[in-house]
Amino acid sequence: CDYTIIIKTGCVYLAGTDANVEIILFSLSGVVIRYNNLDNKNHDDFEYCNTDVFHIKGSCLSEYDKICKIIISQDNSGAHAGWYIDWVDVSSS
Repeated sequence: CDYTIIIKTGCVYLAGTDANVEIILFSLSGVVIRYNNLDNKNHDDFEYCNTDVFHIKGSCLSEYDKICKIIISQDNSGAHAGWYIDWVDVSSS
């Protein structure tokens, strides 16, 4: 299945990051979808006040199941590793 992940980096001083970002999606039935490196090639993701959209593939959920929890982490790499997330949206199609 296809998942769209939208992440809004905050509009505060030093909100952006150059670190590698991972997301883990958890469903009500226990399905876990892990994506190790959210990255849009040739684009500087997760910068101050930006909204970034990612399209990933993962296990399909039944019509009665839904994503109930997410974990987003970063590895503190890069020159500016701190990160302030304003909001996240996850949808499937």
